[in-house]
Amino acid sequence: MKTVFYYWLTTFLLIAFPQAIRAQNSGLMTKENAFLKGTKQLTITYGYGQGELVKNRSVSQIQAGYYVADRLMIGVTGSLMKEWLGEIRSKNRFSGGPLVRYHFTSSRLSPFVALAYQLGKPVISPTANQALIVTPGLNFALLPAIRLEASYSLLFVPVREQIGQAQVGATVLFGRKLPRQ
Repeated sequence: MKTVFYYWLTTFLLIAFPQAIRAQNSGLMTKENAFLKGTKQLTITYGYGQGELVKNRSVSQIQAGYYVADRLMIGVTGSLMKEWLGEIRSKNRFSGGPLVRYHFTSSRLSPFVALAYQLGKPVISPTANQALIVTPGLNFALLPAIRLEASYSLLFVPVREQIGQAQVGATVLFGRKLPRQ
């Protein structure tokens, strides 16, 4: 699981930093106009908490999307979940599906809410093959195109109670050519 997380983090950094430096040097994007229509976003998050059946649960999630209106993103998401207790480990569970994300402000500190519907194996269960995920969070701009976020995902599985988990992640914004200021 750590290997997958480090792979995603390395890929993210290789994509994010050249874009952030280019955006910062050319004045194309500021921290206050980050979520405008036409912007693309890539987010990677990681969370660790109590498992559904066993003691430990970790989730790595990747989101990619396009802002169809100011502060409103439509995209896709994928999650990789693992649960374990000592040496007893579950198989990696993958799920993915559509995502809608709305930022309440376009400022340096931007609260957001994301809604995702995932198919696959979101939890360890022989019958659960879909889930609704509601994620409120807070996004903080480090650079114009690079942001950190903290969120709390609520996973709703049919005929089961919800599972909540705190997550931290990083976001890169790209693809929007804004006029010079």
